[in-house]
Amino acid sequence: MQERVKKQKLDNDIVDYLNPVVNEVYYKNNQKVFKQRKLYPGYIFVKSKMNDKIWYIIRNTPGVRLIVGAETRPIPLTDKEYDEMVKHVDEKNERAEFAVPFQDGDIVILKDGDFNGMKGIITEIDTTK
Repeated sequence: MQERVKKQKLDNDIVDYLNPVVNEVYYKNNQKVFKQRKLYPGYIFVKSKMNDKIWYIIRNTPGVRLIVGAETRPIPLTDKEYDEMVKHVDEKNERAEFAVPFQDGDIVILKDGDFNGMKGIITEIDTTK
């Protein structure tokens, strides 16, 4: 979409593209791994001046199947909604959420320490520690 906008020389009409992703942290083979996860999979947000040329480019971009809104025009987010979404993404990325592959009640086998090889039941998960 960005390339099509540049080719049509409509760069001044598009303010911002947003495909919100957040960082997640998990452990694999005793190593900390960071992974990016899309906050809204399948969605892209475009902040622009809506005119017929931009609307045509968005509608006819390969891969665009559905545009949220009415058939004639998309439903715009308010500036407040957009700013809150950007703020939410920034906050999540600052503290990079720890993706826990376990739940309370899961049975695990300990692989290290004094209790190596013993089974245990998860009773509480504290993602801050």
